[in-house]
Amino acid sequence: MPTGQALAGRKFDVFSAEPILLSRINASRRRWLWLCGIPVVTLLLLLELCALYDAVAMPHLGGQLCADLSRFLRFDHPQCRPEASAAGRFPLLRDLPSLSAIVILLVTPALIQRQWSAFEDLLPGMERDGVLTVAPVPGAAARIDAELVRANNRFRRIRSLAPLLMVLSLVCVAGISLSEQRLGIYYALAPAGDARAWGGQTYGRWWAGWHASPPGALIYLAVGTAGVYWIAVMNCAGSRVLLCLWRLRGDLRYGVDPHNADGYFGWGRARAVLVPTYVSMALHGIALIAVGVSLPFPFSVVVMTPVVGQWLLALPVYTGLPLLLTRRGIVSFKRREEARLRIALRRLEANRTALVAAGRYYTDTEALAQRLVRVRGIRTFPFSRPRDIVLAVANLLATIGGVYSLFLVWY
Repeated sequence: MPTGQALAGRKFDVFSAEPILLSRINASRRRWLWLCGIPVVTLLLLLELCALYDAVAMPHLGGQLCADLSRFLRFDHPQCRPEASAAGRFPLLRDLPSLSAIVILLVTPALIQRQWSAFEDLLPGMERDGVLTVAPVPGAAARIDAELVRANNRFRRIRSLAPLLMVLSLVCVAGISLSEQRLGIYYALAPAGDARAWGGQTYGRWWAGWHASPPGALIYLAVGTAGVYWIAVMNCAGSRVLLCLWRLRGDLRYGVDPHNADGYFGWGRARAVLVPTYVSMALHGIALIAVGVSLPFPFSVVVMTPVVGQWLLALPVYTGLPLLLTRRGIVSFKRREEARLRIALRRLEANRTALVAAGRYYTDTEALAQRLVRVRGIRTFPFSRPRDIVLAVANLLATIGGVYSLFLVWY
């Protein structure tokens, strides 16, 4: 049942971390129109501009895609056209890895908006749901206030660093573009022979090449820069929220709703944070691999190893730490509540004669026994509905597939 409102108004001002797009979109009543319109308009613009340079499609595209997939997976399929790669033409619809990465980066603002909205009302919302209280320890409320102020100040510091993050993102993507221009692309798809020479010729007919399709190259650079910037801001702000929650683990007492009114034992608001986090981690892993396979071999190792390493380090933090806090809170609640209910049952038994005479013994005992059964039936991990399991498995498979793809490309 709901508790007091000790945490009312104590929110993560996480949207203050990004001044260019997300804070403005979040303040708009038509935020989802913007979040959906930006990817659609960008992709339509990309198709139209590439069409001016005949860089959208090619003859026998289906057979070419089949041949490319066979080469990526190191699996020869007899029905594909193995000679197609020799042509070296690389229009937009053939470049499914880069196109997939672009789509993922364009939907990243929507994922960030979902995650940050859930962060913003996490503490007061869980308090209203009756599953979060301030721990009865000296100075807990003061420490909570101080830590939230510190976190919100850090968000504003991240905001002040936005221009620098944007410049660094531009430098990173420009470096990738420059390496592709000088060294070529998609060595993994080269036929037998000189992969670097083939990659250089292919870049000359690539939809995102500066000579073959300048508008495509410009959009490639712009979307890549914005995507790297969004991911950097997302990681900076999200990690600061998790650090705050970890530091307050002794001052916040997590509870559970034994009646399971929301299907997650009262932890539905925590799930609202985890879903976009899981989805973004999986999609960003796929995007990293999609970009990595397009890069020339020496440069891909230099650039992608630290980037993928950072992603692999962030993955357990973003997915494991929330689950650890959840498990810790639920186990602690069950231990406290079961002990309280057993004491209450022993008191009823000790006063049985008087309570029977008052007509309360059996009803009170039944109520306590039913609650004890519900408490014992609470799952340690409340996020175990079929769609949550599917999401977790998809995230795991994306991680395994991403690492496996790196070995295929690099070795």
